[in-house]
Amino acid sequence: MAFETDRRFYCPDLAKGMMTLPAAEARHALKSLRLKTGDRVALFNGLGLKGEGIITDLNSRSVEVDVDSLEAVTFSCPRIHLAVSLPKSRRMDWLAEKTAELGVCSFRPVIFNRSVAGKTRFSMGRRDRCVKRFISAAKQCALDCLPELREPLKPGQLVGRADSGRVIFGDIDGVPVSVPEALKG
Repeated sequence: MAFETDRRFYCPDLAKGMMTLPAAEARHALKSLRLKTGDRVALFNGLGLKGEGIITDLNSRSVEVDVDSLEAVTFSCPRIHLAVSLPKSRRMDWLAEKTAELGVCSFRPVIFNRSVAGKTRFSMGRRDRCVKRFISAAKQCALDCLPELREPLKPGQLVGRADSGRVIFGDIDGVPVSVPEALKG
């Protein structure tokens, strides 16, 4: 059964059987969508597991779902890890949404000497806001995986930690190359 994207809920502890939706997801189901007992919903844990279930109980603060099916998601596209200097708040929100929408595997903030936003650290508030944007974008695009939010590094630390595979660096002085072109060969 295909679900509308608004009936998909993020559930980090997804498993078969009875589950309680996280508070923010329950609020959305109750207040915005006005779902009722017996309604079918789709769930995902952000790590490649998705499921379906039926709402069995709800009250003003919680939603219980009987998860009756689970499925692991497999990937066939290139695994992309994004490392980027942190932009300011609105641009950061946009960047987090696009990172999730494009199916990026991991997101790592890079702290440069002249960074304006997050000069020395990535605060818990900014991390939480970023994860909320990941979840929202994944729900809207029917994606089952969230980008892994990694600890910030300085550029010198990043080079030694590059994941296996192709590494692409942005360079404003070089000859422009599109991402698909850079991924070839």
